[in-house]
Amino acid sequence: MSLFAWRWIQRKIPTDDVLKKRGFSLGSKCQCCGQEESFDHIFLTSHTPHS
Repeated sequence: MSLFAWRWIQRKIPTDDVLKKRGFSLGSKCQCCGQEESFDHIFLTSHTPHS
């Protein structure tokens, strides 16, 4: 299993929502659609492909 896949399964990919939980202050906004950036939005619910 690749490191990325393991981190994805564990929800350890550093998306804005994960970083906020760790104490970082970020302006959370998807660059493609303007919604709040989160793990679920990027990988599961977004209709716009991210590159």
